[in-house]
Amino acid sequence: MHKKLIISSSPHLRDDASTRRIMQDVCIAMLPSALASVWFFGLRSALVILLSVISAVVFEWLYCKVMKREIPIGDFSAVVTGMLLAFNLPATVPFWVPIFGSAIAIVLVKQFYGGLGQNFMNPALAARAILAISFASIMTNFVVPQGGAWLQGLSAELIDDYFDFFNNRAFTDNPPWGGCYCIGWQMTREENEEQVVKRAQELGGGAEGMMAALRETVVRQITSGALRGYLAYADGMS
Repeated sequence: MHKKLIISSSPHLRDDASTRRIMQDVCIAMLPSALASVWFFGLRSALVILLSVISAVVFEWLYCKVMKREIPIGDFSAVVTGMLLAFNLPATVPFWVPIFGSAIAIVLVKQFYGGLGQNFMNPALAARAILAISFASIMTNFVVPQGGAWLQGLSAELIDDYFDFFNNRAFTDNPPWGGCYCIGWQMTREENEEQVVKRAQELGGGAEGMMAALRETVVRQITSGALRGYLAYADGMS
């Protein structure tokens, strides 16, 4: 009855971990993503990451030196910002983009508002937003990963790849199934009768007529947008 209820602001759980150690842990956690980016996008991706990190550290040092503030580059927060910014850039960006982006992130978004913990939003993401608005064509120039798998939306330009997949790889354990091109579920029984069965008879009937009718239907459905989906590519093949 007489015990006092003490109310205090967060944090309620405390730890001896320093800002430096926490930021180092974040950098370590991001290393797999950094290595994956180099694997998929080549050494240019590594250069973008390196430039972004070095620029972030240099701009933090310069700003604090000029403003006669304590230089906090030893806490690794600038390294984290540089890595996050690089992860938000296409591997194709000119090398001045990560440098300019680091200046925005560190000087404009982080230090202008008082430094670590005082910024109103994530510096790297703020820089990415400003870069995307200012240099839209550069920031949307993405490339296909090298040696990896990627997805492309099904379109008329990919019809040949669609046929190549079904004719050569889709049903290697039962090749005849590949000829259906998985379009039956897109059609009613009446549509199948009209567009495939009757058309197959007009094209001479038999297996060849049916295959030709199915191919025509695939082309028509993909071109019109009735058949939608994605094609996955690996090593240049769907």
